[in-house]
Amino acid sequence: MEAGLSSQLAARLSLELTVDTIELEEAWVQTQGLPSGLSVKAGRFLSGIGYLNSQHPHEQDFANGNLVYTALVGPHGLLDTGVQLTWQVPVPFFLQVGAEALQGHGQERFGTLLEAEEADAVVLSGAGLADKKDGPRTGTFFLKAAPYLGEQHSLQFGLSWARAGQFQQVLDEDEVAADDQFGLEGRQTLWGLDMVYEHDAEGREGAGDLELVAEYLRLEKDMTVTGADAGADVVAGDRVSGRQDGVYVQAMVGMAPRWQVGLRHEVVGMQNELKEGGAHLSLDDSQRTSLVLSYRPNAASRLRLQLSSAGIRDEDGAKTRLEQVSLGYTVTLGSHEGHVH
Repeated sequence: MEAGLSSQLAARLSLELTVDTIELEEAWVQTQGLPSGLSVKAGRFLSGIGYLNSQHPHEQDFANGNLVYTALVGPHGLLDTGVQLTWQVPVPFFLQVGAEALQGHGQERFGTLLEAEEADAVVLSGAGLADKKDGPRTGTFFLKAAPYLGEQHSLQFGLSWARAGQFQQVLDEDEVAADDQFGLEGRQTLWGLDMVYEHDAEGREGAGDLELVAEYLRLEKDMTVTGADAGADVVAGDRVSGRQDGVYVQAMVGMAPRWQVGLRHEVVGMQNELKEGGAHLSLDDSQRTSLVLSYRPNAASRLRLQLSSAGIRDEDGAKTRLEQVSLGYTVTLGSHEGHVH
């Protein structure tokens, strides 16, 4: 649900309904009409970094989650509680600069914090994980620029940066032995570049329209071992660092009124390295290609058929082939999309 509280404020409340629970997705208020192109958003919201991060999974063009975001940020993206400040720079083209201060708690992958009982089960020596710092623990910066190309064409470039000041993790060397796990704490940094091109063919109900999207993300972490089991290859105090990146390219074409066809290719781990003490581990990449066919009976619903083929690598370099077929039906209720599969 999204609404305008007044001419100066907008608000949104979004809930995720499952069979067993009701979970809060977003709940925020945002100023409108502040002087000098400024805007402030406060509450729980999807971060403005990147291109896809501000879209809920069911709002995106493809039926399954984005492989790059899933690996580096989490299936739902960077969704957190905090404050966002944006400034639309007064220049002859669209230029927006934004920054966020986020609590950095309850994340899926980026800036994850562990509960004490999770750490105590595996960290049997050393000082253990440090106490949780007071928020905000995560800061972001993003820039979006769009030169004017006429009424039928649009092009936007984006640059993003995010830093998680406290990140905690437990690693298991082989997921078999019970005495080789170790706990880590440190920082994560995420860099991103994105580009979106759209062509409005002015055809009936989207016929002939074209959208091209490309996005690159790079994640780096710098951590210290806080405690380790007896069989681990590291000891408390050792430094662990790593980096992983990913890129996806996708195209959506309006093949006929209300019909769209799309193609997406994703690669995770072109750079995929982990340094533990004196050991240096280099991992192979994983890839996936998806083809989607979408039909919109009306503006409030969408029927979608998707075929995906993936080659996923594990830590030992073994490759697993995965083939997936999905059929989904999405319904928009009010001003926010809900979904039924």
